[in-house]
Amino acid sequence: MNSFRCKLPFIHYSIENFLNPVEYKKISDFYNKLNFSLKHTDLYKFYQTDELTENKNILFFKKKVLKICKEIENHENIHTLDESEDIMAVNLKINGSEMIRNNLDIFGSFYRADNYLLCHDDCLENRKYAFS
Repeated sequence: MNSFRCKLPFIHYSIENFLNPVEYKKISDFYNKLNFSLKHTDLYKFYQTDELTENKNILFFKKKVLKICKEIENHENIHTLDESEDIMAVNLKINGSEMIRNNLDIFGSFYRADNYLLCHDDCLENRKYAFS
C-alpha cells in the first residue's frame, strides 16, 4: 500500500511574504550570481544550479524553510499524535518512512519560454516536502 499512498494528491501550502524585503534582496542578489546548467529529460527541461544547501550565503533561507516544515508537520500531525508517540513516529506511520531531520536539498532553477516540467510522481525515498 505504501507505493499507492505516494500517488495520492498532495496537500499544498502557500506562504505569503515568506521573505521580508531585505531577505528577498539578499537571495535575489545571490541567485543572480549563480551558474546554471541545462537539465533535460522527457519529464522536464529547465536550468538548475549545483547543490546550494551548504552555502553559507543562504543559511538564513535554510533555517526559514526548516522552521516552516516543522510548523507544517506540527499542524498536519496534531490530530493523529497519541500521547505516547513523538512526531517522527507519526511521520513513519503516515508516510511509511522517516523524514531526515534538518536535511534539505536546495537548488536554484529557472525556465525559458520553451522549457517545461510535466506532472509526474516525484516521490523520493527521503523526501517529505518539495517547494519552489
